[in-house]
Amino acid sequence: INDARAFIKKIKRDAKGAYPKLITKLLINPTKKEVLKAFSNLSHQILPTDAFVFYAATHGEVTDDRYWLITKEFSGSLTEDCALTSDEIMELMKRLPAQRQVMILDTCHAGAVDWTLADLYQSRLMAFSMGSGIHVLSAASSFELANEGYEGHGHFTYFVLKALDGDADANDDKKITVMEMSPYVKLKVEKVTKGAQRPITI
Repeated sequence: INDARAFIKKIKRDAKGAYPKLITKLLINPTKKEVLKAFSNLSHQILPTDAFVFYAATHGEVTDDRYWLITKEFSGSLTEDCALTSDEIMELMKRLPAQRQVMILDTCHAGAVDWTLADLYQSRLMAFSMGSGIHVLSAASSFELANEGYEGHGHFTYFVLKALDGDADANDDKKITVMEMSPYVKLKVEKVTKGAQRPITI
């Protein structure tokens, strides 16, 4: 909860002046139905020229062929009633009109989402050079855990916040891009976890 609150506070602060309107939605331990409803509502508010950021700090699991983002209903058995699969997440993102999207996943095994991303989002991946597309920042690889308890945050989120504070501004232009954030966060997290956690950017 602390990670999510800190991230949304940072976004609200940094987006001032950059965008004429900012829409935020904070879900605390949501059910799957609540997540689906939030995406549905946003799909009617977002324009193609908008930028969309999806941040999740929760539990993640992986099976042989998919990544699972755990929701409130989870009680030990992994089913589609208690989690969003990587396929579902990508379909939800695809339905949003925004051509610029960033997904930030601070969960265990988050790197596994790329198994679905490559197939479903190839067209938007090809659009990076035109200033659109989707970037995914994952806290850990497919088979790694996302560590908690670093300066009051998860290791990954802590350095995402530091990056947004300006620490990742490699060219000193007062702007933080995903391409600047990614290597900064990866380097810092790998260092403090001694290589046990390796963030991935897709």
